[in-house]
Amino acid sequence: MRFYCPKLLFFIFCMAIGFLPALNADAYTLKTGDQMLRAFMGGSTNFMRYEVVTKDTPPSAFLTGLNYEYALDGPWNVVGSFAPGFADGFIDARIGGGGKYRFNQLEMPLVPYGEAQMVLALGIPTRYQQEHINLGLRTAAGVDYFVMRQLSVGLELGWEVSGLLTPEIAAEMSAEGLLFLGWKF
Repeated sequence: MRFYCPKLLFFIFCMAIGFLPALNADAYTLKTGDQMLRAFMGGSTNFMRYEVVTKDTPPSAFLTGLNYEYALDGPWNVVGSFAPGFADGFIDARIGGGGKYRFNQLEMPLVPYGEAQMVLALGIPTRYQQEHINLGLRTAAGVDYFVMRQLSVGLELGWEVSGLLTPEIAAEMSAEGLLFLGWKF
């Protein structure tokens, strides 16, 4: 199962660039106490994975989920996420928490950010494989484009380094590409 759609990503990027001159600076400012809920979907590819028959980690997955953010002082945010992933023979439930820094000071509706989270993942087999438990660090960089004062669309590229704890101990790495739809309240 592969998730790769460059035409869709290019279309979203062009739409976001087209909206740049339409907003004023106040529409994309995050202040202390602001909260944001972001739904996302995308793909994940495991390029360093555990490969043993009946215990192997799926090579790729379709990700969905929710992110919750709380702005501590504008640019600094606390982030929590729940992200189920769907792969051939596996359902992966990920729970993460960490921090995010948004570059709000640039005074433009396209707001870049960097993020780091600790992630606990539980791989639930739907066929013959064994369950997996991973603990790792996920880093990401992305952009949010504020279409309106509360509504944003975004693109994020992430990298996760984790340790497989069961069925055996091993190192794993994955890369992710995600599209977001967010609401600030």
